[in-house]
Parts: sequence; structure tokens; C-alpha cells
Amino acid sequence: MIDVAAQNNIQIDIPLLAKELGVPVVPVNARAGKGLNELKKALADNHEKITHEFIDIKSISPETIEAVKDATNATSNYAALQIAHHYMNVFCLDASQKLKVKSIREQYQFNAAKSQAAEIIQRYERINRIMQLCFKQEHVVSRSIFTTTKIDKVLTHLFGVTDISGNFLFDFPGNFFVAQYPMDAIDYIFGWSSNYLHHKLPQNVLTNLLIEGVLSGIGGVVIFIPQIMILFGFITVLEDTGYMSRVSYLMDRMMRKVGLSGKSTMPLVSGLACAVPAIMSTRSIDNWKDRFITIMVTPLMSCSARLPVYILLVGFAVPDVKYLAFLICRD
Repeated sequence: MIDVAAQNNIQIDIPLLAKELGVPVVPVNARAGKGLNELKKALADNHEKITHEFIDIKSISPETIEAVKDATNATSNYAALQIAHHYMNVFCLDASQKLKVKSIREQYQFNAAKSQAAEIIQRYERINRIMQLCFKQEHVVSRSIFTTTKIDKVLTHLFGVTDISGNFLFDFPGNFFVAQYPMDAIDYIFGWSSNYLHHKLPQNVLTNLLIEGVLSGIGGVVIFIPQIMILFGFITVLEDTGYMSRVSYLMDRMMRKVGLSGKSTMPLVSGLACAVPAIMSTRSIDNWKDRFITIMVTPLMSCSARLPVYILLVGFAVPDVKYLAFLICRD
């Protein structure tokens, strides 16, 4: 992936890297086919066994490694160390060899955890040294980052809450406005289908089940798909542009007062349109407690599908008695 390194301004000293690793290093760009012939040649020319050790394995436990090599005919220091770690699970060792390795561990007081820790420390020290020697990266800040910073200074400080309110007031009513056309089309199609089947099918229980049950039930669900699709698209745009994270940052202090985080803002606002995608959008909340509380609170946000239910309940439970010309209260 040498092309990716070039795109990120990473300079690699290939000869020095090969020297430090002790093996040939071939830069390859598989997508463009560059370096593949050199890689094949390197494989053909270096088919013999490489004895170079990346770290000084023997220094971890020299007595144990030498004794295990003599007892098991291990071919390298690393193989001997691994046998000392996992001798009971090495299938190529017989019972007598496993007993020898066990006694060697006891004789030299071999501590598996300490030796593994020592190996890890040595490896990362070597890796860090190689990185410092062979890799250099020039940090070039693009103009887009400067532009984003300037915009953030305005939108996340001076006009942050105003900008959020304006976006929500524009996007969510726009969602209902745009979705109204496909919703009317779906409503017309299902209404026309019901009338057509009423005239063509005989009047019986199966016809009522098909028209009033199946067709009406499917239509009642499908008619909300345009709203949900547009809302998902709106949320996707906010996430991909980075606006969602800025909304979370701005609203975090306010939401903390009610036991939530700033990431709960978008799901709660989305619940005004539809609770289903709003609950699905809570996946971005890291803290499980905040996510659970947001999921439980989101259905309490009134979406457009509940307005007819509210009207029905108000008409059923509240009498038509007016006070001060606009308050409707019980008699």
C-alpha cells in the first residue's frame, strides 16, 4: 500500500527498513500492479530459511531456551520459547519430551507471564526504533481544515443554538412537505385498489378480510415509508457532514441537566417525525445508560401519526365547555 503512504505524505526508507528487519522489503501498489514483479523476484531469490531474529529472544530466559532446544530438537530460540510456554499442547512432542520440558521449567523457575511481558516490551521497543529511523511524515494541513475551523468558530460559539433551531425548523417541516406527495400517491393507489376490489369481488367475509384487513393494514404501514426514508436521508447527511457531532457538543450541557448527553438530542428531535428511526439512531450513543434512557423517552415525543389519536381522545374525554373563550375544561 505504498500509494496510501504517499497520499498521507509518509516517506519510507526502504533500504534501511530492509536492513533493520533483516528481510527484503518490496514496496507494492497492488491496485496499479506496481512492485509485483520485484516481489516475485525477491521471493525466488530468498527462498532459503531466514535466521535473523527480530529481537533477542534468548535474553528472555537463556537457560530454559537452551535446555528446551536440547530436549526437543527445536530449530530456533523462538520455537524453544514457545514450546516452554505451550508444551502440553504441542502435538509433535511425545510424553517423555513433555516431562523433560516440565522439569526444565521447574528447574529454572520459568515464569510464562513474565517472559511474555518481556517479549512484548522488547518487540514494541524495536518497532518504535524502526519507526523513528525509517518513517517520516510531513503534516500538511489542507485549506479545507482551515475553512472548517473558521465555520466552527461561528456556528459552535456565537450562533450555535440559533443555527440548530433553524436547521430543525427548516428540515423537519420540509420532511413533511416533501413526503406529502408520495404519501398522497400511495393513499390514492390503495384507495383505488379498495374501490376496485369492492366492485369486482363478491360481498362476503373473505372480501372484507382482504380489503378492510390486509389491504388497509398494509396501506397504513406503507404510507409512512416516504417520511421515514426522507428522515433517514436527512440524518445520514448530518452524520456524514459532521454536523451531528457539533449538535451533540452544543447541547451536551443542557441535556446533562436532565440526565442525558448531547448525543440524545437528535434521537429526541427525530421522535417528532417518527419514533422508529429515532430509536434506531440512538446507536451512536456510547454510554448504555444514556442510550437506554433515550430509547425509553423517545416514544413520548409526539409524532404526526399520534395527532389523530389525540384528537379522538380529546373529543371523547373532554366536554365542549369553554372558559375565557379558548380554554376547554371539564364542567
